[in-house]
Amino acid sequence: MTKRDFGLNILETEKQETFSSFQYNPIGVQRTYGVLLRSQNEKEEKVQIHYEIDIMCLEQKDKHNYIFEIYKHPVYANEKKPDSIIDELAASCGAIIYPLQIMVNSAGAAIEIINYKTLQERWKNTRSKIKQSYNGAIVNQLISNMDHMVDQPDRIKEELLHKDWFMVLFFAQIYRNIDVTHTIALSLIPYKKSISYQVTQNRKRHPHKEKDILIEQKGKCIDIRNEQDILRGNLISLSKTPVVNGTSDFTYQIYAGSPIADAIVGHAQIDFPSGKKEIMDVEIYHLKNKTPQTSFEKEQAQKENENKVPIPEKKKKRYFFFGKELKL
Repeated sequence: MTKRDFGLNILETEKQETFSSFQYNPIGVQRTYGVLLRSQNEKEEKVQIHYEIDIMCLEQKDKHNYIFEIYKHPVYANEKKPDSIIDELAASCGAIIYPLQIMVNSAGAAIEIINYKTLQERWKNTRSKIKQSYNGAIVNQLISNMDHMVDQPDRIKEELLHKDWFMVLFFAQIYRNIDVTHTIALSLIPYKKSISYQVTQNRKRHPHKEKDILIEQKGKCIDIRNEQDILRGNLISLSKTPVVNGTSDFTYQIYAGSPIADAIVGHAQIDFPSGKKEIMDVEIYHLKNKTPQTSFEKEQAQKENENKVPIPEKKKKRYFFFGKELKL
């Protein structure tokens, strides 16, 4: 019996084309994302960090690269703003980084900081203000740490592009046409060298929203350093003691018609032979009710407000009767 074709194969072809023909095209993107990071160790000690961050694609630099501007809003730790003087100083130091301009390639990976000299100028001005207003050993150490980072282009690139959880995950090489295996580095131990994972990536349709694309990225720790070297932040390990174990699992969701990722959720974990462990849960969502402005747009809006001629208030007429004002 001949199988009859009612044209349903056309629908399936359209689905396949929609799924496979997705291209990374961030031109004109101006979005705010909410970021939630929850860390936990073997003692079940938990820390929650959340903030909002603005992502704006300013231009296409050339055929393969784009210029993005990023602005990070205040950070909350365990739902509280920084309240100590040192916390406030640290926040002031961090604020010199933004707005940050970076170059991103056609696979979606951040490859370079564009406005490095601008960051240096901002730090120079902020440093002077801090020195005039504060003193003490802790303040001097904070200034020294910032000097050391800002004066070295490679180090500031490492700190901003390769250790920040949002930057590492959002600007990852996920927008490739083929499923690939590659290496990522995740900062599970604060202020230490990131830990290497080999991840396998595959793309599929959302099970309930057929026009949405899911990119799954599952990984396994391949760091050759031992526990002691990782915790100390050593770059290499010469010891032959047992290596560590770890996994990562992140899912990117791209909504129908969207040019870039709308949501990223997942976690990473590292387990040490001693029983110590570190876990990081991550949630990143596009906040559709917010549309940020670029630094240029903000400057233009400020100039317009400054140039506006204030309209004088119309004086209300006053009436008197035998020397007394009447209240009408």
